[in-house]
Amino acid sequence: ANPYNFPAWSLRDDAGLRSETRAALESHNVKLTVGEAFLIRPGADIADAADDMALFAELGAERVNGLTLDPDADRCEAQIDAFIELAEEHGLRSTLEFMPGMPVGTLEGALAQVERTGSDHLSIVLDCMHFMRSGGHPEQLAACPAEAIAELQLCDVPLVSKLSNYGEEALHHRLFPGQGEFG
Repeated sequence: ANPYNFPAWSLRDDAGLRSETRAALESHNVKLTVGEAFLIRPGADIADAADDMALFAELGAERVNGLTLDPDADRCEAQIDAFIELAEEHGLRSTLEFMPGMPVGTLEGALAQVERTGSDHLSIVLDCMHFMRSGGHPEQLAACPAEAIAELQLCDVPLVSKLSNYGEEALHHRLFPGQGEFG
């Protein structure tokens, strides 16, 4: 989407633009905290994302976020492990985001992955929409180890979506906290 008809650009292809972006971030005292989103897909190898990891590291990111779409549990776990290792090779920490309907679709599932890996470099992105829509309850958060959560995405939406497409709602129809029904 480019509603303002900005000229085409690519941080991947333009080293000068990366340098200018890094300089602008530094001059405005802005820190890039997370690089979004690395997808673990069926039949794909997360190692193919090495150039994008390097790009985020070059821009000074602290961590990168992954989301798995691969329903093969063994392959999914192997790719999560490879994602953590690839991030570490680039000096980045990694986070895993859970989303209802995905192979890692609940807070419990994400916590299980963090525990399974045993890595101090993997933590969770807690998105309020995903948490509530996956059946999450505040009691679960109280029991969750604080160090397991690296990032919190605050938003609100109706308890039951009026849209048939979850992705459409997640990308374009979120509300400010207090404007929906999570209260």
